[in-house]
Amino acid sequence: MCTAVLSMARVHITCFYHVCLSRVSVTCSLTCFCHVSLQIFTTAGIVMVVELFPPELRLWFGTGIEFYWLISYGTTCILIYAVRDWRVLQLLFSVPLCISIGLIW
Repeated sequence: MCTAVLSMARVHITCFYHVCLSRVSVTCSLTCFCHVSLQIFTTAGIVMVVELFPPELRLWFGTGIEFYWLISYGTTCILIYAVRDWRVLQLLFSVPLCISIGLIW
């Protein structure tokens, strides 16, 4: 009886592992696809904006656009270091998104 219980437990653990692994792989694949597509749109947008300027000024405006990312990543790191509770961080990162979605409508 003990071996039967152990073998049933092993089967359940194995099935649980395969189900979780398949869900994790699907989630990781979809997340990777979303990030790649977002990067493609970002790159295309930057190229379109930079090409609005004359060729001799494109270097400066292209570099200036990237300062936004530099400032936002730096601010994010400082904010994460200052606020240690993940719930408050989630709220701080979600509120501006909700406000911007409200501004679209």
